[in-house]
Amino acid sequence: HEEACQAVSVPSPKPALATPEEATETFLHVPATGFTYAIGQPVQPAPATQAGKVIWRGQVKERHPRTGLFYRVNVYRLDNGYWDCYYEAELQVA
Repeated sequence: HEEACQAVSVPSPKPALATPEEATETFLHVPATGFTYAIGQPVQPAPATQAGKVIWRGQVKERHPRTGLFYRVNVYRLDNGYWDCYYEAELQVA
């Protein structure tokens, strides 16, 4: 044919992805509510053990003892040389 082809611009159904810098900023501003201990706060897993700083906190799902339904429970990982996570009830402020 004699005429140049015209490109048809079709809008993408996918939303534009944020750059890594934008994603990091957005993530850092999300408040972590419901946690008793802050990251970097020294805590003890038991009275006779050495204190360690909280280096990670998150939630696990477990079944409620009476209802059997799943619910979320806060857990913490300490900078004490172990990979174990501790429940909030197992920790105390150092």
